[in-house]
Amino acid sequence: MRLLLFSDVHGNLTALEAVLEAARAYGPYDGAYCLGDLALFGPHPEECLDRLTEAGVQALAGNTDEWLAQDLEAPTPTAQAHLAWCRARLSPEALAFLRGLPRALQAADLRMVHATPRTPHDDPERCGPDLPPDEARAVFGEGLVAFGHRHGAFLAISPGLVRVNVSSVSIPPEPRPLARFTVATRHAGHWSFAQHEVPYDPTPALRAARARGLPPFPWWQALVG
Repeated sequence: MRLLLFSDVHGNLTALEAVLEAARAYGPYDGAYCLGDLALFGPHPEECLDRLTEAGVQALAGNTDEWLAQDLEAPTPTAQAHLAWCRARLSPEALAFLRGLPRALQAADLRMVHATPRTPHDDPERCGPDLPPDEARAVFGEGLVAFGHRHGAFLAISPGLVRVNVSSVSIPPEPRPLARFTVATRHAGHWSFAQHEVPYDPTPALRAARARGLPPFPWWQALVG
């Protein structure tokens, strides 16, 4: 079994296309999964939903997807401005799609969530690589768990638990146009994970952000310099 895993597209169609194209070199796949945060903070929210569907990618709900779908308030003024902008541009069908996303998916013995198994809204610090083993098991349980939310790829192994952060398509920790994804392979009952990054030209996304009046966001502003 081979799976394509990624997370945190955040409405960045240019980065999503870069991942889908680069990932073809490592296929074919038995499944493709996006682990949440599909639309908010980028200039192409609905287009990203359409592209994921077109590509046959199964998605689950991230915290920002639930902000949008459940008419929740965001925790900061910047995020709230993006929520208002994004909601105004999503069709009723797109909002219904977001409302229908599950919080978890499963492939063989691999559990997939956005942040932690208990909630996609959990503190990103609980999704970090340095979480003490006892705390990690208390938060994630046992077994094999793939997730996103905290934008940085890693593999953390502790007794009874393996955590895989599949990394983000958009808004990486550094202000650079790098889209990341993970290829998971299961053979003879054992999993291996290869984590990849692909640079892309952000010009189309930046042009769309300006043309569509995307509210200011620090990562996009840092790209411009």
